[in-house]
Amino acid sequence: MSIIYQDRASDSPYIETIMRGWTVRDGSQIRPSEVHWHLVFAKHHGRVHPIFVGPWTTAGIASWGQGAEILWIKFSLGSFMPYLPPRDFLDVETTLSIMSHRVV
Repeated sequence: MSIIYQDRASDSPYIETIMRGWTVRDGSQIRPSEVHWHLVFAKHHGRVHPIFVGPWTTAGIASWGQGAEILWIKFSLGSFMPYLPPRDFLDVETTLSIMSHRVV
């Protein structure tokens, strides 16, 4: 396996599962369809990439590079963010912009 991960159920009613992992080599695998939406934080080559993953209506291929740290947050059915409605992100994976830690 080219991803090593651990997962656990969440104590929050809004979050179903939290997973963290590491990619040990380049790889890909079949990703199943999924009714839940996720926030994924991938750290690769020193940069953090927040990704909003909407529900998937079909299976597909997920690919990754070696050396990434990944945190997946799988939200419970019925949970939502008003400014990121999952229906607008059906079958879409969107990289979110990162806010600066500096005050302007």
